[in-house]
Amino acid sequence: MVTRSLWGILFYVSHAVQVPAEHMKAGLVPVATLPDGRIFDWNTMTGDLITIRSSPEPPKNAEIMVPYRDYWYYIADDDIQSKATFMLVTLLGTLQAGTEANDGSGPVLTLPVGR
Repeated sequence: MVTRSLWGILFYVSHAVQVPAEHMKAGLVPVATLPDGRIFDWNTMTGDLITIRSSPEPPKNAEIMVPYRDYWYYIADDDIQSKATFMLVTLLGTLQAGTEANDGSGPVLTLPVGR
C-alpha cells in the first residue's frame, strides 16, 4: 500500500477552502479549469471530508477560525466530518514533526522482516 505524503494530503485539503469570489476574480488564488473553460470542482476529489468556509464577518459557530485578507476562514462547530478530518491532519503533522530533542520517545513501528 502506498499512501500520500503529508504535503499531498495538505494539497487536497487546501482545495476544500471556499474562496471568496472577489479573491478568485482578483487572481489571488490559482483556479483549475477544465478544457472547456469551466472551473474544476474540487469537491469531486475531496467529497465531504473537510469544508473550510469563509466569511467577511467573524463567524459565531466556528470550532477554529483564522483571519486572512479581510475574511475569516473557519470550520463550523456543527461540521463533525470536517472537525474529524482536521484533527487527523493535525495528528499526522504532529507525528511527522517528531520531537525537537529526538530522544527516541516517539512511536515505534516494528515490521516482521522474514519468517
